[in-house]
This record gives sequence, structure tokens and C-alpha cells, in this order.
Amino acid sequence: MYAEKFSLELKAALTPENHVGVSSGFGVVQPIPRTVCGVGDCFSPPFAARLLRLAIDFVFDGHRAVDNGNYGKGDCGLLYAGGTWRPDFLLRHGTYHHRIEGRLISFRVESRLAAFSDAAGYFLEVKVKNRCGRTAPVSLEPKVQPGKPKLFPLTIWDYSPPPAGDAAEAVGEGAWDNGAVTIRLLTGAKEAEIADGAEAVFCFAVLLSESGKSFAAPRDWTATLATTSRRWEERMGDVLSRLPLLSSDIPGLEAFYRRSLLSGLVCMWERPDFVTQPFLATSGMDGGAICAYPWDLLGYAPHTTCLLLGDRLPGWIEFFLKADLTQYSRFAPSGQGNNLPYSYNFCSMLLMAVAASAQRGVRRELFDEARRVFEHAEKGLTMRDGLADFGVQHNLLEMRQCGWEHYVASPNAERAWVRDRLAEMADALQIPGGKEWREEAEIIRRAIREQLWNKKTQWFDSIFPDGSREEAWSIQGFDALRFGELGPEIEQGLFQHVRDGVFLAKYGITSVSATDERHYEANDHDWSGAGSYMGEGPNLAQTMWEKGRPDLGWDILKRYFWMGEHLLYYPQEAFCDRPAVPTNKRSNVVAGLAGVEAILFGLLGLRLTLDGAVTYHPACPVEGTIEVKGLALHGRKIDLRVEPGRISARVDGKESVGKPGQTLELIAGANQKG
Repeated sequence: MYAEKFSLELKAALTPENHVGVSSGFGVVQPIPRTVCGVGDCFSPPFAARLLRLAIDFVFDGHRAVDNGNYGKGDCGLLYAGGTWRPDFLLRHGTYHHRIEGRLISFRVESRLAAFSDAAGYFLEVKVKNRCGRTAPVSLEPKVQPGKPKLFPLTIWDYSPPPAGDAAEAVGEGAWDNGAVTIRLLTGAKEAEIADGAEAVFCFAVLLSESGKSFAAPRDWTATLATTSRRWEERMGDVLSRLPLLSSDIPGLEAFYRRSLLSGLVCMWERPDFVTQPFLATSGMDGGAICAYPWDLLGYAPHTTCLLLGDRLPGWIEFFLKADLTQYSRFAPSGQGNNLPYSYNFCSMLLMAVAASAQRGVRRELFDEARRVFEHAEKGLTMRDGLADFGVQHNLLEMRQCGWEHYVASPNAERAWVRDRLAEMADALQIPGGKEWREEAEIIRRAIREQLWNKKTQWFDSIFPDGSREEAWSIQGFDALRFGELGPEIEQGLFQHVRDGVFLAKYGITSVSATDERHYEANDHDWSGAGSYMGEGPNLAQTMWEKGRPDLGWDILKRYFWMGEHLLYYPQEAFCDRPAVPTNKRSNVVAGLAGVEAILFGLLGLRLTLDGAVTYHPACPVEGTIEVKGLALHGRKIDLRVEPGRISARVDGKESVGKPGQTLELIAGANQKG
């Protein structure tokens, strides 16, 4: 029921071939491009089956047809004819139609590929339909290249897909081993007599296990499609009971929202050996980034992520509060930290803490832990005249040249924002200290205005430890706009750069302004130019709505609508000058949820405060209808509708109506104490 709502025809997809995969929440498997039945790499931590290949040859009435995606002419074997991607399985179909020695050899093939939901491996169902005008014998011959599987401990799964292991060798019928991993091919019947117009079904499974361990084949491995689909339906039904779909007659909006939500769903891993249940990974569809970054998991879509996780949110927050954010940028499925710290870790943590408090009530324990984490981080920073030194590029999201470094507007602006939010939480809990935090926040903002803002260029300078200055036109400057409350002069100065040829392009935004000849480049799109990290565009649109510029918010967001029509899920980054995706980065990213966040909490103007109030102030500058039904907040069900000249909302069935530009109070606030 739900999976069909997220399907996409492969013929319409602009997702790169090497980015296509299908996940069960337990493992992920990739098809071989342009084939009907070919299967490639499979990842199910701790197993990584790199270079594993399954291919099927078809022998139809004595004639062999291969399925290898041949680009040639004439009899090239089975020809791929398209298919459909769904969250639970990949459907492909193909055709073979030739006259061979006076006989018509004609058949259709349809395959369904799904990852196992409780074992490492995958299942392939193949249907063959006879179209030759006579009954014909058909046999399927599976061919396995075992590749170089690896047993990769959960503690070291990281941003890049695991490396290949040693080559596996045959150790018996349908079995291969390399001393670490055993690969097994299981098959059902491989031959059938098929009447004209009829079809036969053939089943294959590939399973991974640790070498030397006893292996028991699943009792009914042919039921895996139903099991994987059922678990996907349960997962989606649970999420959609809180975070519903959106409907709209505005071209592109509905599809963009839907695939944004899907981008979070495909990052949910549900395995008992992972540190949290579920484990929300940064990526995973290509085997890479099955790890958790606080920055993109907590920072880009905090309200949406809270709704996505529901009652399982507290365990997720507890994990990050206890993790050492001063040492690491990301965490493996075991909870082990990796790499170097990001300077955005702590703001991201507080964004999630504030969103959780607004949705679930302010809790003393959460406040105490959030304050402890932030104060610990502040002690490790070098301070000068109210500003903190945030280090070099590997701490600041990895622009590939020097420039936006050390004493910068963002994340210094976030330091002020965090203090204001801690003050609000303290006030709600009637804890002293709010006044002092607010005073410290203003000191930071004053320092940004006086030391970093360049009135001549209307942009921010960076100050290096030796006192030298540099101007880098990084998209991170707009984070200061969102979090800084820096005053109307700076806001208006920054707004003027939100235009074509500076930060805007036809299909999105650029992470470094196209006018910045020292820093702009076209080979690394997420932070260095010619495109951006996936969450940045929707976040910038949301910032414009929050700052009272709905015209700019809508102008930015609609540039991304091509993605909803043509991408299976949102990638790590995309080009901004053409509708395309770099092939050398991660296939998907959880920050794709920023699209939902921008629409619900920017375009539709939902506002949640720490006292439990929920207000609704849509600011859509276009003609059209937008509707959301069944949003769950504070135990209430909320329906929202925007149409020309009218806004309306229902809370548990009780309707309120207004005009565009008005604010409707949906839920009255009341002090929440933990």
C-alpha cells in the first residue's frame, strides 16, 4: 500500500547507475546496470560482498540468450526494457524476440530483487513468459562470480564502502569461500515446460555467512519478498502515522516532498547488533556511510527527524549525548567514533534537543546533558574578543581551499543561538542562568557585526590567528543569517546575494558563489562550488521563510523540484547548473529530509515553542493548493490546507480558518516541566 506511493519508473530516473540499490533495513543490494536479472555488490554489516556478481543465462527451446546489457546490434541476448524502483524491491523487465533457424524464439522476463530482512544476502525472483506460439522448454542457468567478500567489523564501518577482501574460491556446489566469508547460492527449480502465453517462476537466493560457522538455510527463503515488503509497510506505516504525505496541485511540490521523506526512510537500519534501534545512517544505498554524523542527522531537519523516529527518539538522543563530539565527526554502527570532530557537532546536537523539547516537553535530564555537552565543547576552543577559533577545513565541512576558516561568522553565530536556546530551556524549567546566557549571546553577535562583517562587500571576512583576513563566499555564511539575529543591515546585505549568478543557479544553489574566483571550483560540489550538499538548498529556502522573505524561499525551493520527478532518493550532492548528480559521491543522504523540514516549517510556517504551543503561518507566494493530513504533534492529529485566498487547519477535527498572511494558533502553549 505505502511502497507503491514511493515508486519511480527507472526510465525516468536520473539517478546514476552506480547509485541504484534496494534496501531492507538489514542489508542493501545493487543491480547490474542495463540487465534484467544481473545482481552486483551486496552489503549487510558486518558483511561486504564487493565484486560479487550473479548473472542468469536463459536457454529457451534449446537457444541460449544471455543477459549482460550488451549495447550491440542483432542478437545481443536479453534486452533490458525498463523497470520500477520501490523501497521494498526492484522490478525489471526485458524482452527477447528473434527468428533462429526458422523458429520464433520470443519470451518476456520480469525480475524482482530484494535484500533479505533478517539475513545477509538477497533474493531474486524471475518470471519467464512464453510468446513463441508453442509450448517450449526453458531452463535458467545462474552464474556466480564470487568476487572479494569481506567480514568488516561494525566498529570500522565508515564513510567509504568497505574495501574488497581476498578472492573467494569454489568450495563445493553453489558455495564459495575466502577464509572469512562463505557465499552460497540457493536455487529452486531451474527448468520448466511453458505453454504459449503462460509463464513460469524461478527463484534464486545468495546468502553470506562467516567462514567455518554452521549454516542453516532459511525454511522458506522464497517468502523473502513478502517478508521484506511487509516490514517495509510496517516501517512506512509507523512513520506516516506521525509524518504524513503531502498533496498539492503545484507542479513538482508533491513529488519533491515525497522523495525527500523517502530519503530519510531508506537510511533507517533495523538490526539488533547496531548501537541504536533504529540506526539512522547518513547514507547506505551504495554500502558507504553506514555510519552516523551528528551534523547531518541532527542539524538539517531536527523536527522532521524527531517525527521520523517517534517514540524511539530518546534512545537516539541519548546515544549522541554520551558520544564524544569533541573527538569525532561520525560514529560506526557499533557506536565507535571515527575521524576528526566537526565544528557543527554541538549546534546540531542542540537543534535536536530543542526540537525534541518542543515536541515532547522540556525535560530536566535533557537540558542538563545538553548544557554539559556544550560547555565541554566551549572549553576546548580558543577564544579571542568574543569569537571562537574553529580551525581549518577538515573541521568546517571541507571546502578544498583555504578561506572560510578560524574566526568565522558561522559557526560562531550558532554559539549565540545555542545560548539563547539554553536560556529558553532554563526559563521553562525555572532554572537560573538564562539572563547570563542571553548576555553572552549578544556579546558574540556584536563581535560578528563589528569584527567579521565587511560593509564594503556586504559579506563576512574570516580572521586567521595571525590577524590576516580573507573573504570566502561560502554558503556557510547564510548559516549566520539563520542563527545569528545579526540585525537588519546584515540581513539585507546577505539577501542581495541570493540571486542568479551569485548563489543561485537554474537547478539549485552553489556552495561557493560563482563570483568568488579564488575559491569556486567545479569538481567538488558539496562545499566548493558548482553545486551543494543536499541539505543546503532546502535549508537556505527555510531560512528565507523564517526571515520574512517568502519570495526568495519559494524561488530557491522550486529549483530542486526536478529531483522529485527524476531521482530515486536524494544524493549526497547535486549539480546546480544542470539536472544531474556526481557519480563519485554517496548515492543517498539523510540530509535529504531537509526538503520536508523546509516545506512543513518554512513554506507552511509551522512553529513549535518550548511551552507546547503550535502555530501555523503559511507563506506560499504561488497560486495552488497544498494539503497535509494527519500530522501528529503533542498527541493531536493536525490537518493543514493552503489554497488561494484561504488557509485552514483541523486539530482533532476542529477547524480554524484564516487568510494568507495570518497566523492560526493550533495548540495553545502551557509551561511544560520535566
